[in-house]
Amino acid sequence: GVNIYKDDVLITSLDKSANSYVVNDLKDNTMYRFKVSSLDGIKVETKGVETSVKTLLDPKKIPPSPVSSLVAEPTDKTVKLKWKKPSDDDLAGFKILQNGKKIAEIGLEEEFTVKNLEPLTEYNFGVVAVDRDKNDSSPVNLSVKTLEEKDDVPPHVPSNVFAKPSNGALIASWDKVSDKDLAGYNVYLDGKKINSNLISSTNFTIKNLENNRKYKVQVQAVDRSGNVSELSLSAFGTPDTNTIPIIESKYSLQDVSDGVGVMFSQLWLVLAFAVGIPLAFYIIYKLKHTVLP
Repeated sequence: GVNIYKDDVLITSLDKSANSYVVNDLKDNTMYRFKVSSLDGIKVETKGVETSVKTLLDPKKIPPSPVSSLVAEPTDKTVKLKWKKPSDDDLAGFKILQNGKKIAEIGLEEEFTVKNLEPLTEYNFGVVAVDRDKNDSSPVNLSVKTLEEKDDVPPHVPSNVFAKPSNGALIASWDKVSDKDLAGYNVYLDGKKINSNLISSTNFTIKNLENNRKYKVQVQAVDRSGNVSELSLSAFGTPDTNTIPIIESKYSLQDVSDGVGVMFSQLWLVLAFAVGIPLAFYIIYKLKHTVLP
């Protein structure tokens, strides 16, 4: 007959006509040592033949292949991960890792966006393929740094916009908006922007207008990131010949005030000529047209 041993333990004896035997109930992916020895007519056992065999891995325990072509598209607060899925027939989905910890488990989509991240911060992301038997592939990792914070919030809309009439002009004014990153303002006349550069103050003189014609004025705030507010509520004004004309002068009212404090200085004389003389001519002009016959 024949004796069969597994790891030096007799598991069965067969008659001499047997030429094969199936050993059941073994563990998968495990090394075993088998020995087959024969018995002669007086039951004397030969030394036998030994062999070592490793069982195969249970197909239900075989992990899927890893993903390929993992890339990232960062913004200041998000990272979009994209990859190509493996060709395993029993693929069920993917696990998303952030700095080694699972943050999501998704289906067979080949992209995922990680949100609520900090700007200018480096993260390590991983994607793990998962099959229907819950086996995980090896992770594919990628380090990504988020971008600088993007300001996409527009400034507040300017309020209390007025259009004060003047001779051939309108003097637009408005309240200053409270945004800390304010860059300036745009002024719109009848729906068209009329300033070439941002206006830093809260007033702007619109010149070369037609008297006795009604104009619509709106103001828009702009921040340092280029975000713009909605246009303000409309203010309407009509230039009029019977209003004070615009007096061109490089000196402001503050210059005049400062000049009073130093009445006998050279600046006072300059201001007198720059502001006083044009004003005197205007008073004579008004007297001529409104008082004198």
